[in-house]
Parts: sequence; structure tokens; C-alpha cells
Amino acid sequence: MNMKIAYFAATAAALLLSACSNQPVATGEAKEVPSKQIIDRTLTQSATGTVLTVVKRDSGTKGAFCTATVAVDGKDVAEVGMSEKVSLHLAPGEHIIGARLSNAFPFCAGETAEVTANVSKEAVYRFGVNAGANFYINKTAW
Repeated sequence: MNMKIAYFAATAAALLLSACSNQPVATGEAKEVPSKQIIDRTLTQSATGTVLTVVKRDSGTKGAFCTATVAVDGKDVAEVGMSEKVSLHLAPGEHIIGARLSNAFPFCAGETAEVTANVSKEAVYRFGVNAGANFYINKTAW
């Protein structure tokens, strides 16, 4: 009887943890951020000599109540919601791509992640909160 209870508790805990962690979204399935969420349009418009770099936010419940702002080289570009992406057109070279969680909720404030990107060809980056409640941004093949 105790084994059944332990098995049930372990299964329930695993389901709860997996439900809380974020999941990657395929780039083709991620929605482009609405125009009203773009803070600075200069990097979202295609231009000769630039390289397409997509930054997308995972789906899931962790961090869902937090506003996420994507920045390039310290300059805010767009607010990105769950399962959304922003398509950036960056000059070739090294750039720092960052994401920051912020909102009125205290658990959102101050969470930041960044990655140094050597932009030479099209690339995709994803960000979110993992099951360990760590905020991250990584290059991805998704």
C-alpha cells in the first residue's frame, strides 16, 4: 500500500514539474510580435547587408505573468510574449542579445540573461525559464 502511495506521489510531482517548465516553440509556429510591442523599429526592418536573427520566447507557465523585453547591445527592441518571436536584422559582427523579465510582480524583477552572438549567418535564439526557475537565452536549432 505504501508503495502505491509513493508511486502516485512521484508521478504527480513529475507531472506538476513538467507542466511548469517551459517548452521550445518551433520558429515557424511562433507568432511575430505585434507592432505595438516593438520599442525600436530600426533593427526589425530588413536592410542591405544585414543578417536575419530571430529571438523567440518559449511557451509554458513559468514567467508567463512577466513582461519580457529583448535588447541588442543594451538597446531595448521589443516586448516578447509567450510563444512570440522578434525578427531582427543585424549588421554582421559581434552583438550582445539579451532578455529581461520585468513586471509589477516581485518574482519577475531583475531576471536577465544574455548571449554574445557572432552574427555572420541566419540564427535563432530562444529564451525562457527552466524547471529550476533559471532564466536563460540560448542559440537553438528549433
